[in-house]
This record gives sequence, structure tokens and C-alpha cells, in this order.
Amino acid sequence: KDRTGKMGAEVKALNQQLIPLVDQCFDQAKERGVRGRGMLALALKLTGADGIGRIIESVEPAANNPIDDAELVDCVRQSAFTVDLPPPTSSGSSELELTIPFEGAADAGAPTSH
Repeated sequence: KDRTGKMGAEVKALNQQLIPLVDQCFDQAKERGVRGRGMLALALKLTGADGIGRIIESVEPAANNPIDDAELVDCVRQSAFTVDLPPPTSSGSSELELTIPFEGAADAGAPTSH
């Protein structure tokens, strides 16, 4: 969430580029049998780099992240590093928390529809 309203372009880029990749990470997690549901909460640190623009410096599970699957987090982290962010509007680093709804694999006994 961008509670300040100052990171609209970054949030838009993340929504357009990262969310489809995260969906693929979620699909892989479900195939591995990861269960649970809730919001995958990630803390992203962005930094402005001379000559490069804005880059994602780090992606870590947020303190309130209920989805505990290291492989899923690593998949999302690697995907985030491929996002092409717009040039920074200010120098230095900034942080934002990204929350994405996750619904894990269905219980083995649950009926499935085809």
C-alpha cells in the first residue's frame, strides 16, 4: 500500500509487471501443496541509482506476513527484481509494503469441479 500517495508510478508498475509473475509463483506453490490463505505481505525497499533509475533493492516478508513458504517468497523476490520501475521522483531510498491475496492448495479431501 502507498499510504503517502507519492509512489503512484512505482505502484502502477508493480501492479502491471509484478502481479502476473506473482500469480505464476502462486501456481507453483499450489502445485507443491502449499496450503493456507491470506495476504502475502512483502516489504520492498526501492532505491534511486545514478544512470540506472529506480531499482528494487530488497524484497523480504513483512512482519505481518502469514504465508510462510521460503520458496514462494524467493520466487516473488526474483520476479520483483525484473520489474522495470519509472525514474525516481526523488533521490534516496524508500520502502513500501505490498500485499497480495494468496489462496493455497485445496485440501486433498475437498471435491474439485471440472
